[in-house]
Amino acid sequence: NKNKIPKQPSALRSEELIFFSLFLLIASFQQSFSQVVSISDSARHLLAADKNNEAVTLLEQAVKQNKDSVTFHRLLGEAYNKSAQPEKAIVAYLEAADIEDCDSCHCDYDSVGTIFATLMNFSEAKETFEKANNRHSIYAKKELRNLYLNEGRDYLLEHDLGSAFSAYKHGLVYGEDTLLYDRILFCYELQKKDEAIRNLSMTLIDKYTDFTAPRFYLANVYAREAEKHIERGQFKNALEAIGNIILYYPNYCYAQFLSGR
Repeated sequence: NKNKIPKQPSALRSEELIFFSLFLLIASFQQSFSQVVSISDSARHLLAADKNNEAVTLLEQAVKQNKDSVTFHRLLGEAYNKSAQPEKAIVAYLEAADIEDCDSCHCDYDSVGTIFATLMNFSEAKETFEKANNRHSIYAKKELRNLYLNEGRDYLLEHDLGSAFSAYKHGLVYGEDTLLYDRILFCYELQKKDEAIRNLSMTLIDKYTDFTAPRFYLANVYAREAEKHIERGQFKNALEAIGNIILYYPNYCYAQFLSGR
């Protein structure tokens, strides 16, 4: 029939349209991902070769074109830091941290905290490492302990014993540390808090069998006891105290002298 209207192609079904759209999306993503990998690999090669300025130039352009790329911001932070631009490095790392906002994404805060510590900006270092710690960073815990250990040392140099003790105690919030315990015992020793020394030392000796500091401070306590007993003529008690010195810290020369060895 000459008047018959030609059959029109049927429209694509909705399922086919969805599939086609997904195909285009995946293809676009793969192309974008390949570009990110290519640029990031080039940047890493430049950084490994200490061509830091070239890496900065490459990554600055990459960040302009891919503002939401964690990889580019992080690498740019590394490039800035290696090219002696710590302030710019901090900004780049923090931008990466803002983009990758999750409970376990801590590496950028770790990097920023390290830069602040290197710049001797310890208050900012502690604040930043605290953010990393909140994201479960083991590295941040270690660095926070070190920061409070150094803070306590500085307070001791200023003869501020109370603040030093508080700093050392605060450091233990981030995990057990024998150096912090050593300094706490030292603070007790300066104040001649013999009961506190005795209690903490016995706990530490049970927990850390090779930890020398609590044995030494405990020996100091028994040495003071021995002196008091000798002054009072209580020689049996003095010998018992001296025996405890030798038991806990055999190299304590005062005990050797008093015991006649």
